[in-house]
Amino acid sequence: VVMTGRLKTRTIDLGAVSQLLLGFCDAVVEIDSSLKLTEDSRQLSTLLLHNQGMTSDGLAGRDFLSFFSTEDRERIKESL
Repeated sequence: VVMTGRLKTRTIDLGAVSQLLLGFCDAVVEIDSSLKLTEDSRQLSTLLLHNQGMTSDGLAGRDFLSFFSTEDRERIKESL
Protein backbone atom coordinates (compact mmCIF):
# COMPACT_ATOMS: atom_id res chain seq x y z
CA VAL A 1 0.00 0.00 0.00
CA VAL A 2 2.85 2.38 0.82
CA MET A 3 4.61 1.65 -2.47
CA THR A 4 1.40 2.35 -4.37
CA GLY A 5 1.13 5.72 -2.64
CA ARG A 6 4.74 6.55 -3.46
CA LEU A 7 4.29 5.54 -7.09
CA LYS A 8 1.20 7.73 -7.46
CA THR A 9 3.04 10.67 -5.89
CA ARG A 10 5.99 10.23 -8.25
CA THR A 11 3.67 10.05 -11.23
CA ILE A 12 1.96 13.24 -10.18
CA ASP A 13 5.31 14.94 -9.59
CA LEU A 14 6.56 13.90 -13.05
CA GLY A 15 3.37 15.22 -14.62
CA ALA A 16 3.70 18.51 -12.76
CA VAL A 17 7.34 18.87 -13.78
CA SER A 18 6.48 18.08 -17.40
CA GLN A 19 3.76 20.75 -17.43
CA LEU A 20 6.15 23.28 -15.91
CA LEU A 21 8.83 22.46 -18.47
CA LEU A 22 6.34 22.79 -21.33
CA GLY A 23 5.90 26.40 -20.24
CA PHE A 24 9.60 27.04 -20.91
CA CYS A 25 10.52 24.51 -23.59
CA ASP A 26 9.37 23.81 -27.14
CA ALA A 27 9.26 20.06 -26.48
CA VAL A 28 9.56 17.83 -23.44
CA VAL A 29 10.35 14.14 -23.89
CA GLU A 30 11.09 11.25 -21.58
CA ILE A 31 13.91 8.86 -22.42
CA ASP A 32 14.81 5.54 -20.87
CA SER A 33 18.22 4.36 -19.67
CA SER A 34 19.21 3.38 -23.21
CA LEU A 35 18.30 6.90 -24.46
CA LYS A 36 15.20 5.76 -26.35
CA LEU A 37 12.05 7.89 -26.37
CA THR A 38 9.51 6.30 -24.04
CA GLU A 39 6.44 7.69 -25.84
CA ASP A 40 5.36 9.61 -28.91
CA SER A 41 5.70 13.39 -28.74
CA ARG A 42 3.58 15.75 -30.79
CA GLN A 43 5.81 18.66 -29.71
CA LEU A 44 9.02 16.96 -30.84
CA SER A 45 7.39 15.88 -34.07
CA THR A 46 6.31 19.45 -34.78
CA LEU A 47 9.70 20.84 -33.84
CA LEU A 48 11.88 18.46 -35.84
CA LEU A 49 9.82 16.54 -38.37
CA HIS A 50 6.95 18.78 -39.41
CA ASN A 51 8.25 19.44 -42.92
CA GLN A 52 9.21 15.81 -43.52
CA GLY A 53 5.62 14.58 -43.48
CA MET A 54 6.12 12.51 -40.32
CA THR A 55 3.70 12.45 -37.44
CA SER A 56 4.33 11.84 -33.76
CA ASP A 57 3.19 8.23 -34.21
CA GLY A 58 6.19 5.95 -34.15
CA LEU A 59 8.57 8.20 -32.20
CA ALA A 60 8.35 5.95 -29.14
CA GLY A 61 11.35 3.65 -29.05
CA ARG A 62 13.46 5.81 -31.37
CA ASP A 63 17.00 6.64 -30.34
CA PHE A 64 17.00 10.17 -28.91
CA LEU A 65 20.54 10.78 -30.14
CA SER A 66 19.50 10.05 -33.73
CA PHE A 67 17.93 13.52 -33.83
CA PHE A 68 21.36 15.14 -33.44
CA SER A 69 24.25 15.41 -35.88
CA THR A 70 26.80 12.62 -35.70
CA GLU A 71 29.47 15.05 -34.53
CA ASP A 72 27.38 16.15 -31.53
CA ARG A 73 26.06 12.79 -30.33
CA GLU A 74 28.93 11.82 -28.02
CA ARG A 75 29.00 15.21 -26.32
CA ILE A 76 25.24 15.17 -25.83
CA LYS A 77 25.33 11.61 -24.50
CA GLU A 78 27.95 12.61 -21.93
CA SER A 79 25.91 15.62 -20.82
CA LEU A 80 22.84 13.46 -20.14
